[in-house]
Amino acid sequence: MKRNFPLLLLLVLLCLPSAAWAQETSAEQREVVEIARTLKCPVCESQSVADSPSQLAQEMRAYIQRRLEAGDSRQAIVQALVDRYGEGILLEPPRAGFTLLVWWLPVLSLALGALVVGLALRRWTRTPAADALEAAPEMSSEELARYRARLADELARRERGPA
Repeated sequence: MKRNFPLLLLLVLLCLPSAAWAQETSAEQREVVEIARTLKCPVCESQSVADSPSQLAQEMRAYIQRRLEAGDSRQAIVQALVDRYGEGILLEPPRAGFTLLVWWLPVLSLALGALVVGLALRRWTRTPAADALEAAPEMSSEELARYRARLADELARRERGPA
């Protein structure tokens, strides 16, 4: 066992640089995939550049890789692709200008819908008696006395039953 130890140590020391290189490569690959996930493939419908198997998507991933290796920033790479293919390449529209409407329209629609439903529920749940009381004009004491007398007569007739 002691004879194999130097050989094992030498093997581990030789593998360390390659492990660091593999980790660095995987970090670069992750960055390529992250950028590619924000872009829509011009060939495939509703697929990101990261998920698309098309030749153009492969070329775009290679382009992103080359630009990252050259030291370009994520924003610069995305902007270069937008300049080449237009804003339609972005899976998520920018939050500025006219496309800001795309972000706020669902929120405004929900608010307007909630307002309409609230007003409809309020109208449907109001009792007819409350509406009648609000709509009834003020009665004088004489009119109120006649109304009460008429109500008492009608109630008395109902209690006696059919004639």
